Amino acid sequence: MESWAVAGPRRVGRACLAVGVMVICSCAGAGAAQAKPSISDLRATPALVGSGGTTTVSASVSDATECTLSSSRPVAGLPTTFACERGTVSVEVVMPANSGKKVAKFELTLAAAGAGGTATAKKKTVVSVRPEESPGTGQSVAGDGTGTCAVLTTGHVACWGGNEDGQLGNGTTVSSDVPVEVLGLTGAGQVAGGHAHTCAVLTSGHAECWGFNAFGQLGNGTTTNADTPVEAQGLTTAVQFAAASDDSCAVLSDGELECWGGIPGKEAASVVPLAVEGITDAAQVVVGAGDYACVRLSSGHIECWGLDGRGELGDGANTGTETPVEVQGIAEATQMAAGEEDTCAVLVSGHVACWGYNDDGQLGNGTKTNTNTPVEVQGITDATEVSAWQEHTCALLSTGHIDCWGANAEGQLGNDSRTDSDIPVEVRGIADATQVTAGREHACALLSTRHVDCWGTNDEGDLGNGSHKRRSATPVEVSGI
Repeated sequence: MESWAVAGPRRVGRACLAVGVMVICSCAGAGAAQAKPSISDLRATPALVGSGGTTTVSASVSDATECTLSSSRPVAGLPTTFACERGTVSVEVVMPANSGKKVAKFELTLAAAGAGGTATAKKKTVVSVRPEESPGTGQSVAGDGTGTCAVLTTGHVACWGGNEDGQLGNGTTVSSDVPVEVLGLTGAGQVAGGHAHTCAVLTSGHAECWGFNAFGQLGNGTTTNADTPVEAQGLTTAVQFAAASDDSCAVLSDGELECWGGIPGKEAASVVPLAVEGITDAAQVVVGAGDYACVRLSSGHIECWGLDGRGELGDGANTGTETPVEVQGIAEATQMAAGEEDTCAVLVSGHVACWGYNDDGQLGNGTKTNTNTPVEVQGITDATEVSAWQEHTCALLSTGHIDCWGANAEGQLGNDSRTDSDIPVEVRGIADATQVTAGREHACALLSTRHVDCWGTNDEGDLGNGSHKRRSATPVEVSGI
């Protein structure tokens, strides 16, 4: 475990004088007071290691013959005592695996002893060990109508919740209140869910979909449901995907956009992907359940098309269109999300702007009045992500907290109540989220530990915690992720 490197022994100077037949020698420093050992520059590199990883501890030591390295928490092989003299010492220490949910911190300290006494390093060095990552930990999550799917660190996908149309992708149509793995799917980079179908963008640029397919939203040239993944035809450079009730859309690596199923703004459905005309610099696409879609352009502007009865296109007209129109007043969007008939965008300032349907306060501006142009969500200034579905919206903040607003009959706002709110309220007990996703009447968060917490309705096992039909107005942990 250990590999120590120390400077060579210190030479002691000696002077001799011949007196007759006698030779008298004296040692430099003989009888003088010995210097007290000193330790400086104690450090551990790297300061943050992976679970079960190795860290190197080093320090400068002088006037010592023996050193002891110890830890505030159990570490195999520590404390350990070893010979040390003047110079730099270093040792490799294998940190223990961290099977918990939070970063584990170990304080290491060094003591030295010599002829002049003992000393302890004035400052301890801290080694932080990340939680152990099993093959089942999550790297992204996406909600759908009655469930959620997570892309795992292995590139596989696990889903839980409603499964009437095979949207869990596990070869059955039986709902599950714990995660089940999507069959035959590897290399997933992103997953997104519609009302009853799901699609994954693979790292290869292909896309595979499963679930409900009456309008061709699986993109495989048929209208037959599939309870295991089928490949969307013709997609080889997809980088981002979105879905709603009957629609699917994908952004391609060259900035073009393709949609299929009940394509927003089109009377006729398509069972294979078709290019959206006029879009060449797409950065993100979202699809609303109310038959409309929006695209965020690389410039930060947003354009929408499709139905517009509630102002969901954001252009101030309330007139549906087959071709994209620009959302008013948005020029610096960094991310966006679509609900049923409402849309929200995160701005570069950290503020959030929303437009469209607002009967349940899902626009977050303190009213329940629809608007066909963007209005600012109250009290949010540091959002990094927003997610919406049906009548509620949630935002991830830079602090790792989550705020939600809108309908709350099932506890989907996560604030330990079932009272609607037209302004943001904080989700209880979450302070280290890295992603948030909203479902029909529930929401889920990916945490820094790569575990997933969910809250809200649980009629179809939406929360994934093994307690079917027990809703929760505060977050509960998904089993096995």
